[in-house]
Amino acid sequence: MDNEKKQVTYNSSITGETQVTFDIQQYMNNRAMFIGLMCNEDGYDEPFGDVTVNLSVAAPNYCGYLNVNDMPDIEKFITENELGEFTGFTQRSGYCEYPLYLFNVDKLRELCPDGMDKYEANIGMTRKPEKKDSKIGGQRTMVIEINKDIDRYQESVAMGLTAKQLVFSIASVIVGGGIVLLLYRYIGLTGSAYVAIPCVAPIALGGFYSFNGMNFYEYMGKKLHFMFGNRALTYVSTEGEPAIKQLEAEQNEQVKKEGRKAEPETVTADSAVKKQEEFEAMKKKTRNMLFGLVAVIVAAVAGIAAYKAMH
Repeated sequence: MDNEKKQVTYNSSITGETQVTFDIQQYMNNRAMFIGLMCNEDGYDEPFGDVTVNLSVAAPNYCGYLNVNDMPDIEKFITENELGEFTGFTQRSGYCEYPLYLFNVDKLRELCPDGMDKYEANIGMTRKPEKKDSKIGGQRTMVIEINKDIDRYQESVAMGLTAKQLVFSIASVIVGGGIVLLLYRYIGLTGSAYVAIPCVAPIALGGFYSFNGMNFYEYMGKKLHFMFGNRALTYVSTEGEPAIKQLEAEQNEQVKKEGRKAEPETVTADSAVKKQEEFEAMKKKTRNMLFGLVAVIVAAVAGIAAYKAMH
């Protein structure tokens, strides 16, 4: 009898009062908490509404984004029944702003014990969240850590790593270890490590590096595109050429009257072409420098290998 779901009255401004029970599960893609409400119709449990919504940014454990879009009275229901409190964070999706609530774990265990048991077993919670004495009124409050920046929250899989970071870490170890094992007998441990590092670094950065929402490969792709694939655009105006020439003549005349030499800088088709050629030359020079650097590294590795082979 202790595991029976208890009913709570949901007061809707549209449908009035309804007796509901709680259904607690997890979303499949990010394991965040799902809370739904069920009502009894003709002796059968029917879905009444979803308390939480599943957004691109996963909610922390024991938290959820309230479905204020489909259930406008849900915040009032949560606060009146002391089921949770607003964290101060919101997450926008489409035209709606969803508030992030920290749920009252003891209340949820009381209303849906089976669902909470499964949820806590899946997230690895083996003990109740820590409780401390509050400074206000000596009340006991629940303490659950939440990321300061909810947009950067990521669900960890093992050893504090996300699934992506774990996969790239394993790949880095396999590639680096394989290179060292293959080259160790030829160039020694130090030489093989020097060869492995530039091969492993891009793999590791692919799992851990992030800049303005871009991973390492996206960032480097854009960087290389702007370095080598981006072409400068030249705009040559011919519509006001007579007016420009007249203005230049007037400026030169004015400078001569003042006794100074005129050296006006004009943007013509020839100067634009010259600037384009300078840009292409600089780009070619940068590319050659990169190729030269790679060649030096390869030559150094080959020299080390030859030295080790002779000795």
